[in-house]
Amino acid sequence: MTSEPDKHNDDPHGDYRALAMAVGHTIVQWALIESQLDNWAILIFHDCGGKALAEKGALPREYKRKATFLRQCFRDLAPLEPFKLEGLSLLDKTPGLARIRHNLVHGTLEDMNLIDGVFRFRITETKLDHRKVGRFDFDPFTFPALEKEYSDVVGRAGVLAHQLIDHFRRER
Repeated sequence: MTSEPDKHNDDPHGDYRALAMAVGHTIVQWALIESQLDNWAILIFHDCGGKALAEKGALPREYKRKATFLRQCFRDLAPLEPFKLEGLSLLDKTPGLARIRHNLVHGTLEDMNLIDGVFRFRITETKLDHRKVGRFDFDPFTFPALEKEYSDVVGRAGVLAHQLIDHFRRER
């Protein structure tokens, strides 16, 4: 059953416009988060002994590999001890945020209107060894809390990047 448009809004596509804004905000916020993870990874790889822990001695580029590398570095590298708790705390928040971004970007919207109070996305995953179809429901009324969570991680990740740079800055 498709719900009626927001009764407080004369725009019949107001809910969809709100979804589009939420998706855009999520994409921008995730890009900012991943940019800070890149900053951490580059600095740790080159200036803190991270190269020795990197898979095949290469700087990880893809999110999952980067997060795994950063976790290992924060846990195992003594020079990162002052930053360990904050780094691991932020890394603990990123998988859920990455999954939401992934579903919003790569899912197929089933209807431009709310269905039972949510936007429904079909999620199709095709790999060499399996095929999977699932569903992701996005409740636009939860977006303010989600927006706050993304913004919090962006801000804290940026602060940590600056702290790492200041602490490990070398004259070159």
